[in-house]
Amino acid sequence: MHAKYYQSLVFLISLMIVSNLFALPRTSEDQHNFITTDQDIIAIGDIHGDLDNVQTLLRRIHIIDEQNHWIAKNTILVQLGDQIDRGHQDKQVIDFLQNLKRDAQLNNSDVLEILGNHEAYNAVLDFKSIATSDEFLSFYQLPFILPKRCLSFYENKTKDFFNIDYYRQISLDGDPVPLGVRGRAQAFCPGGEYAKLMASKYVSLSINQTLFVHGEITKKYSALKREGLHKINQETANWLNDPTYISKLFSDIDQDLFRDKEGPLRSRFFSKDFTQEKCHVLDEVLKDLEVDRMVVGHSVQPFGITTDCNGKIFRIDTGYSIGFDYNRIKGPKEALKISADNNTQILKDEEWNRYLNQNMDAINQSTLDCTTDPTPANNTPLTRCPRDLAHMAFTDILSLDYAKEHDAFRYSNMFLNEEEMSGLSFNLNTCYFKSVDRIIVLEGLVKCNHRH
Repeated sequence: MHAKYYQSLVFLISLMIVSNLFALPRTSEDQHNFITTDQDIIAIGDIHGDLDNVQTLLRRIHIIDEQNHWIAKNTILVQLGDQIDRGHQDKQVIDFLQNLKRDAQLNNSDVLEILGNHEAYNAVLDFKSIATSDEFLSFYQLPFILPKRCLSFYENKTKDFFNIDYYRQISLDGDPVPLGVRGRAQAFCPGGEYAKLMASKYVSLSINQTLFVHGEITKKYSALKREGLHKINQETANWLNDPTYISKLFSDIDQDLFRDKEGPLRSRFFSKDFTQEKCHVLDEVLKDLEVDRMVVGHSVQPFGITTDCNGKIFRIDTGYSIGFDYNRIKGPKEALKISADNNTQILKDEEWNRYLNQNMDAINQSTLDCTTDPTPANNTPLTRCPRDLAHMAFTDILSLDYAKEHDAFRYSNMFLNEEEMSGLSFNLNTCYFKSVDRIIVLEGLVKCNHRH
């Protein structure tokens, strides 16, 4: 009798473990964005396709061991979005975090993920910021079929950018888009395998007294209160899971939510051109949502995590990804710890700080002269540049106005957005994105510097 009982018990425990290991992504019904816990919280910023550096960070703060297995106890890891684009390890980063989540749950811990604007861009097949075309080649299937909604994205976004004559000439169907990019479209199209993983991420998430969001929550969205943000999480999850789903909140979720500059994926109101007067607005936002602080990514802080308004906002995207490395210097690998008693601690990158101090003279000689915008950076050595431009100071980037005036400039394609592209007199399609390190325009002549 006892033997059968213990056999049954062992079977049930084994079944629970296996079920946990192969758990499906969350659906909109359990995508509630307010959680209470007595666990410590560790928050990390944007990864941008750099698996090696995020693993280095997680090892240094004792979340994983040398074999990249979870070792922390009673800890929630919150990743602030933009896991992908710019770097060359997008799929590896996503897969690593999915495996890490399952590993964490076996240690009374968890990994919770925020949706970034770059995940959202991939869901509408806007691949302008990807650094390699072949990561998702295995997802390419013949016949190449996309749901109606995704086909529209493919025709209007993907093809517009990847209009490459070479691929048109060698493809069987005359499609100018590389096969790996087509595979990526099938993976990230709503209803696709990786779109469903994106659906398990939160547009915004509050844990205890802290609000986590990739961009920011502005007054426009805090006015919706907690329940409104919960509905946005639900709608986004439904939309990503089902290519036929019609949103009840947004007539065009891409334009109305994903690309809204006041929205949770793109706002920089509390990060760009910051003034103390904005603290009053932040107080109203936090009061609306019944939290003490906001933790954001998206806006690069090149000298480490920054905070303002007496600790009511933390900006934790430090730009450490290889996607921001232009043979100068990347940002420090830092994290924010929020203990169970609601105290905060910035986990500094001391090795990076030592490097910075030893090489400050060389770094200062490479800074951008921000004569067009002399707003001083707060608490950074780059006193001539606003802090949201400071990370660009290491890349030999001249201002766009200066470039237009002199008709000769060097500009990194990593930082071209749609507005800037529309003002340029050349077509990026001239250069195949995978092999181009820089695009130089000199007297109207396009030249592509290829990587070695």
